[in-house]
Amino acid sequence: MLNNSRQIIETQLNNLYINATSPYNDGWAASGYKKDLVMIQFMLNKLIKKCPNFGSLEDKWEQEITFEILKEKQ
Repeated sequence: MLNNSRQIIETQLNNLYINATSPYNDGWAASGYKKDLVMIQFMLNKLIKKCPNFGSLEDKWEQEITFEILKEKQ
């Protein structure tokens, strides 16, 4: 269930990105999509700070993120 929710959210975020960078949108429309992404990032950062610390589990998540970053650079 959680994984499905994450996929839905990731799809919606990707749609915002696509519209923010689309050459078919003018600057006004594109800036609105980017603003949505920025505001979502702000909200996520606030929520994450309010969550409890999960110790070594969070270290694993950081490793996953680092691995994803390295994959993108190849």
